[in-house]
Amino acid sequence: MDWIESRLGIVTLRISCKMCTCQHKVHWSVVAMIVNVICLVLSTTGVATDNWAVKTENGYSINTGLFRACTALNDTCYDTHTYFADNATEKGILTASAVINVFALIGFYFFFAMSVFFLCGLYEEKKLATGAVVTSYVSGVLAIIGVVLYAVGIKKLSYSLSWSFILAVMGFIVNFAAGVLMCVGRNISSKKRKKKKQGKVGRRNPIEEMRMRETNSRKKVWSSDDGPEVSTESPNTERKKVSSGATPY
Repeated sequence: MDWIESRLGIVTLRISCKMCTCQHKVHWSVVAMIVNVICLVLSTTGVATDNWAVKTENGYSINTGLFRACTALNDTCYDTHTYFADNATEKGILTASAVINVFALIGFYFFFAMSVFFLCGLYEEKKLATGAVVTSYVSGVLAIIGVVLYAVGIKKLSYSLSWSFILAVMGFIVNFAAGVLMCVGRNISSKKRKKKKQGKVGRRNPIEEMRMRETNSRKKVWSSDDGPEVSTESPNTERKKVSSGATPY
């Protein structure tokens, strides 16, 4: 409860609650969250599908993803660490790529959650927005490393990159765009908060303002019939004046 304002016999109760409903912040941060949703769709689809790379061997095709490799010969899928067991170096690179891409995808989801918390004002906004921007950039860097490792490892096995790989690349590019938009939104929100604080400086509490107005109005209508005003002199001074002007008995 901020304060109770009473004017003209009407009492108005104002209650501030940031935890109740999301604040209406239609600025770049909202755009950043929408862009981040696109990033989540692209990255999740890319990580979950098995078409990062394809290869045609002995007349049948093989498509592989981060976790599985599937052959069109008998429609069977194998784990990548089992399918590429004969190629230890490439298998290690592909496994590292899968782990890094999973961590990057988790970072993208964290960025989305922090963006929602920022827009709703659930926690300290400046630190939350900064954390969201940092999370976006770190996750994007991890995604780049994971994608590059996969491309290096799978090219050594004479595979061609496919559409799942392209979705993953588009995902981290869109993620960087969302991070930049969130950074812009954070700066705009910080400027608005500073302006509000500057506007509140020098303002008095409404109840105190009413009391001051009532006191000023009483001073204006004060008359001599109402009695003498309060003297600023000390009581001892008044007593001396009275005693000096008094007649002896």
